[in-house]
Amino acid sequence: MITEDVSVDTAPEIITKNLPNGKVGQPYTVTLAVYGSEPISWKVQGGDLPVDLKLDEATGVISGTPPEAGYYEFTVAATNDFGKDERELSIEIKEDKPVDTAPEIITKNLPSGNVGQPYTVTLAVYGDKPITWKVSDNYLPAGLNLEGATGIISGVPTEAGTYKFNITASNHAGMDTIELTIVITANNSGGNNGNNNGGNSNGHSSTPTPSPELSVAERIDATIKEQLKKGNSIKLTMSAGKDELEIQSDTIGAIINADKPLIVTNNTVSVKLSAELLKQLNTGKRMKVVIKPADERGGAIGRGYELKIFVDGREVTDYTGLIPVTFDLSKEKLSTNELNMLCGVMLQLNGNMERLGGNYERETGKFTFTAKGLGYIFITAKPEPVKLEFTLGKTGYKLNGIEMSMDVASTVVKGRTLVPLRFVAESLGANVSWDNVTKTVMITLKGQTLSIKIGELAPGMDVAAELVNGRTMLPLRFIAEYFGANIFFDNTSKSISITK
Repeated sequence: MITEDVSVDTAPEIITKNLPNGKVGQPYTVTLAVYGSEPISWKVQGGDLPVDLKLDEATGVISGTPPEAGYYEFTVAATNDFGKDERELSIEIKEDKPVDTAPEIITKNLPSGNVGQPYTVTLAVYGDKPITWKVSDNYLPAGLNLEGATGIISGVPTEAGTYKFNITASNHAGMDTIELTIVITANNSGGNNGNNNGGNSNGHSSTPTPSPELSVAERIDATIKEQLKKGNSIKLTMSAGKDELEIQSDTIGAIINADKPLIVTNNTVSVKLSAELLKQLNTGKRMKVVIKPADERGGAIGRGYELKIFVDGREVTDYTGLIPVTFDLSKEKLSTNELNMLCGVMLQLNGNMERLGGNYERETGKFTFTAKGLGYIFITAKPEPVKLEFTLGKTGYKLNGIEMSMDVASTVVKGRTLVPLRFVAESLGANVSWDNVTKTVMITLKGQTLSIKIGELAPGMDVAAELVNGRTMLPLRFIAEYFGANIFFDNTSKSISITK
């Protein structure tokens, strides 16, 4: 049981507001936090704990190993010689199942081949092994075969032509199918591919050379080279419904030599890849840029996107340089306040999240910020998370780690912790005003105003507001619940942390 030492006879005040989830078959332990005079006893007042979890009445520890999944709501009560407090809590127990990964075929283009010359290529895939490969819808070029266990296409092609076919990779978790193309050209170096007369009766090769259609990657390369010839900036737009572009190494080399950035866009998000970045990553035969829509993240404007780069099918995970990113918000209906609060946010591949600021152009409706490396990018209008740290009886406090001071210390009145309203409320984004005639404090948050008179109880308060050295003091629990914040007590340092 986590408690706070007090110098007066104090009824219990349960601090814990939320409990962590658990997993089936895994040990679960959590200690309920309480403020008040010891000894304090605990009891489940209503509802049920998860199966096989128990509440220790002396320590406030909930522990056990849950055997089944479910969502459980219950009420706990903390009691001592001076009173009693209750709190509604819940625990969700989830199945502890391994995450299965279905195949995702990474290979998007295949090299061309020649009649009569050996051909070998290995298809690249991401997913749980074993993976089984299969050709469906039409056939591979004559003379080539797909090895179902390895994903290797090999053999010696015998006929020229352009061959389109579907490849499917499957495992226990699912499957992925992609359309691929192989162009086989005739070998005209020596007559008629084995016909001893060196050709047919009219002197022409018996197998005409096809006019192969350009692959997507080849069309992209042709577009880039045309822009380079004209001296234009290099900008590529992904086709509707596509979230990636693949570019060949020699074309990237031409961009690098021209010392121009490459801009890739899907008409909502644009990323600017500098020549220096391209030079650093141009280590293979092909580079693929991915701007993939992801699930909407809490607080995101529009959608978030995964920004990834692959080189020869391998994802780049160690790049931490700067990449300018532009979101087109012209179709978003944003208030003036939201526009002023816009901020680019990035969740990097290593799991670190960082707010990156940014700049909004009202004329174009575009917002630009600079990402640090690759990962998940989105825009939010939510304020930065706030952490306030107080110590009972002291005027010093921290706001997001910065040392600050106030003129009134937090204190305990009638068993309840009171804190100075203005310092807490303004740190959490509210405005505080004071009516000296009626002795009323007004808290304005998101357009809603709450008025509290000194000496009177507001809804949800069990201790009246007080004036201490000219400062309005309110119960800590009331402030936290009104602002939707979380409170943590540290029994060792006798400190209070408020986070939102």
